[in-house]
Amino acid sequence: MISKLGHEYGDWEVTTKPSCTEKGVETRVCANDSSHKETREVDALGHNWDEGVITKKATCEEDGIKTFSCTNEGCTETRTEPLNKLGHKYGDWKVTTEPTCTEKGKETRVCANDSSHKETREVDALGHNWDEGVITKKATCEEDGIKTFSCTNEGCTETRTEPLNKLGHKYGDWKVTTEPTCTEKGKETRVCANDSSHKETREVDALGHNWDSGKVTKAATCGAAGVKTYSCSRC
Repeated sequence: MISKLGHEYGDWEVTTKPSCTEKGVETRVCANDSSHKETREVDALGHNWDEGVITKKATCEEDGIKTFSCTNEGCTETRTEPLNKLGHKYGDWKVTTEPTCTEKGKETRVCANDSSHKETREVDALGHNWDEGVITKKATCEEDGIKTFSCTNEGCTETRTEPLNKLGHKYGDWKVTTEPTCTEKGKETRVCANDSSHKETREVDALGHNWDSGKVTKAATCGAAGVKTYSCSRC
């Protein structure tokens, strides 16, 4: 009897290459009898992804896409990952339409990520900025005056008015302008301090006679009455 040789296997050799997704096969052959072989599976390689390229840029409002390619020989597989949308990054507000005293203006701000994205808002009207005003019609005793105010804001020509209350008469003291006599009335006048063309006049009673104690101008007799005569000291 000659003892059996037993298997004497050589090194494992790849007989079917593994791919990224499919297992391969390795085989080893018995040196004593090449008809005797052993086979085993080889794990799939798995994809070897590159660093990727941006195939769709992210915008303020939409996600982008980054695409990765497998670098293993013969593999054409790709995969994608989303790139988060950037969101708006607005700058400072800038006036694009100046407000006026009565009309609203506009302010705009632009997104730094995409200048086509803008936001606009209204700016309140300035309102009039009135000066101290000038008297354009003086008030008189009997008529209101007018004070006119102008807006000092650039480019505004608006004005507004306020009434100035009439002064009313402010009369001074009564002064005699026609002296009364014993039998005739006189006159007094007073003048308005605000307007000398306005005057008031009133009558002054006649003085009446101022009789003295009289003197006999015809003596009485037994048969006739006498006469006593009185004289006025003013006339």
